[in-house]
Amino acid sequence: MDSVPKKKRHTPALSRWALLALLVLALTGVGLWYGSLESQPASETPPRTDVYEEIHRYEPADIRRLTVTQRDGSAWTLLQDEHGSVTLAGAEEWPLDEALVNSILMVASVVSYENVVTDNPDEYINRLADFGLDKPKLIVDVIYADGTNAVLRIGDAATGTDMARAYMLIDGRDGLYMLDKGSVDALNIDQELLHSVTQPEIHKARIDQITLLDASGNVYGAWALTGSITDADAAAQWMMTEPARYPADVDALHDLRDSLSDLRLGAYVAQATPENKTAYGFDTPRFVIHVHQAAGTTNDINENGEIIFVDWPASDFTMEVGAARNDYVDYVLVDGAIYTASHFTLDVFMRMDVMNTVSRYPVMIAAATLDEMTIETDGHRDVYKLTRAPLLGQDNRIETDEDGNAVYETTVTCNGSPVPYTAFESAYIRMETVRISGLLPLGWTASEPPHTTFTLKSTSGLTQTIALAPFDALHDAVIVNDCALFYLIRRGMEFMLNAAE
Repeated sequence: MDSVPKKKRHTPALSRWALLALLVLALTGVGLWYGSLESQPASETPPRTDVYEEIHRYEPADIRRLTVTQRDGSAWTLLQDEHGSVTLAGAEEWPLDEALVNSILMVASVVSYENVVTDNPDEYINRLADFGLDKPKLIVDVIYADGTNAVLRIGDAATGTDMARAYMLIDGRDGLYMLDKGSVDALNIDQELLHSVTQPEIHKARIDQITLLDASGNVYGAWALTGSITDADAAAQWMMTEPARYPADVDALHDLRDSLSDLRLGAYVAQATPENKTAYGFDTPRFVIHVHQAAGTTNDINENGEIIFVDWPASDFTMEVGAARNDYVDYVLVDGAIYTASHFTLDVFMRMDVMNTVSRYPVMIAAATLDEMTIETDGHRDVYKLTRAPLLGQDNRIETDEDGNAVYETTVTCNGSPVPYTAFESAYIRMETVRISGLLPLGWTASEPPHTTFTLKSTSGLTQTIALAPFDALHDAVIVNDCALFYLIRRGMEFMLNAAE
């Protein structure tokens, strides 16, 4: 009997429409992939090789001419003779920044690249704009002593690499290369930065006069040291002289002198010719800073790491602030030349409220340095005298604190009679914390004599007087060292001993 053959199973065939849909999807995917390649920024193009290669290697002294042209068309040229003397073409009289020039020559002495993107010009020649090379960021043209000429065309930074690099073409070679960012930054220098800048020598400890003038040429604020810069308590001897005369706050003058000693010049701009002064806003400066420094000695460290002493003569420093270059930089005039300077550094002075530099606390001699206090009230006079003696231990050695400083025992007498020091110290510290209540009218003078006068003397010889005279029914004028500027609530400053302390 013949067997009946089994029916074969067949996979159902795709319809023509399904096949067409799959084909469309495939073609769409290929199109998107190809489009992504075309639209991908050139800066993401990975380098073909990761290799460092030098094309030319010379010594910095071998460079005879170096021209750098920036994207905006500005250019500068350094010339170097066989003796190593470097000048700026067109401005041969400029004193050049030696460290900066040496850095530039060092970079330009070696022509090299970090990576090869491609050796085939056809792969990039029509896409120069993608690499920032249609109008290069920098064109560096170097001529060496043997006549070799190297021209580098440096474009935009490449972002798709593991290191910061920029695209580069080298005249005479087919490849598209990458140059390290350090070399690019060393060469991307504006011409004015090549001019050496001598920073002002302002020593905080030598400052003894400060004057600020506004745009009208009027004194905006002025301060003077009443003692010597070598006094142990010189910081407490500053007096504001304009717009009013009054003892200055120690911390405020400390900060003001700090800011002055931090003044720095940016880049050289031009000599202060009449034309340049007009162009940069110095016909009527916006602000003027004047500092006088007394003759004095500072210490420094020499090249061997040894401390040396440097003697300085008395000197004057004046900085005029002209027009603003932008929101961050202003033009300043110092010693006949125009420079840039940080606006934020200058703004400290231009926006300061000078009245914040005077002391709001009448007592300015601390208890720790007080030597004597005299109080005169309604014809009565009390004299408090402080005596400090080293505290001796059981072995007759001077006791010291945890920092190794000698510990002193202080005793007080009032008109020759002993007074508990703890009680005196507490009463005096309460006086130290007294703060003024308000500002007297401009030009106010006392119509009645003071009813109370405190005379304070420090261990270093500094003397301060605080006189309280009637201002109105509720307040006393506070006259410090013969200067009346503030008032205080009546009986707001009294020296009251508490026997229980």
